[in-house]
Amino acid sequence: MWLLNTSKGAFVPLLSYSKASLLACCMTLTMQANAALADNETITTSQTQQQSPGATTEVSSTTSTGCTNSFSYQFFYKNSHVGNIHRQQKWQRQQADMTTSGKVSFLMFNFTGKHQSKVYWSNTQQQYLTREFKQEVKGLTDTKVSAWFSDNGLVSKVTANDEKTEYSDFNQPILDFEAISAQMRQNLINNTKEFDFLMQKSDELGHYYFSVVGEEELNILGKNYRTIKVQQVKKKDRKLYLWFAPELDYQFVKGTYKRKIIDIEAKLSKFDLGCTKTNN
Repeated sequence: MWLLNTSKGAFVPLLSYSKASLLACCMTLTMQANAALADNETITTSQTQQQSPGATTEVSSTTSTGCTNSFSYQFFYKNSHVGNIHRQQKWQRQQADMTTSGKVSFLMFNFTGKHQSKVYWSNTQQQYLTREFKQEVKGLTDTKVSAWFSDNGLVSKVTANDEKTEYSDFNQPILDFEAISAQMRQNLINNTKEFDFLMQKSDELGHYYFSVVGEEELNILGKNYRTIKVQQVKKKDRKLYLWFAPELDYQFVKGTYKRKIIDIEAKLSKFDLGCTKTNN
């Protein structure tokens, strides 16, 4: 996902979307976050924490040994196939090198991108954190972003096209979308119904909220699975839903996002749960 500033270089006045924010919209679906994370939503101090400081989480065993998960997703704009996203997670104990790359083309937009991130489990914060990430987007303009995060996740240092900025929050760790992906899955394993994240963009922080709204049976690659349905909340101008399949290691299998003329759907098209095979 490429979470770049939409207030600069907006291409479609009706939507105030740049090519980076549209790609972020697509990528967020695959990242188990939300397709609106690239909006202008600056935040100075976070308001909530994901769990109490003294809580202890039982971390999923699928990340306890060296293994690799891989996923492919097809993207559709109003039922027309417009792109593909590929993800790979290389786990070693409770840390992972994660890579997401893809190409999306619809309306007048045509762009490609790659995001590489190091994610790890923090016993202090009792959640997944980002250690660092690098991302590159090519389209109307080329953008490169890199970021480093402190051990407690409360400070981030970002370099976007050679411009350096530092961010901090006293209450809640700052994450990239890959750490959000891992933590959202962990929350569902722990049967958490409400959760929120503070996410690092290229030049600001965004605070995003989610709620589990129920279960639904979906046909995934020719087989029916029970899925958990998650909705983004506290946003009245859009509708974002994410589906996760417990039988498929609580992984993201489908997402839909609608806002004004944007109508995007992501579907799992191929997967290899290497970590599940290793631990079984």
